[in-house]
Amino acid sequence: MGTGEKGDEEDEEDEGKKGKKQLPITHYPLPNTQCPMPHAPCPFITNLERQRFHRR
Repeated sequence: MGTGEKGDEEDEEDEGKKGKKQLPITHYPLPNTQCPMPHAPCPFITNLERQRFHRR
């Protein structure tokens, strides 16, 4: 009987962690704007795209 309750709690924790990691699409960098934090890597683009992006 106790295992069912424990399983539910673990599922809720997993969902909470996943929800925090997912960012809305509005956080994607636009091609015609500068990166708000040039010293930090942009998580949504590849290294090549990042190099082109920061050279503007």
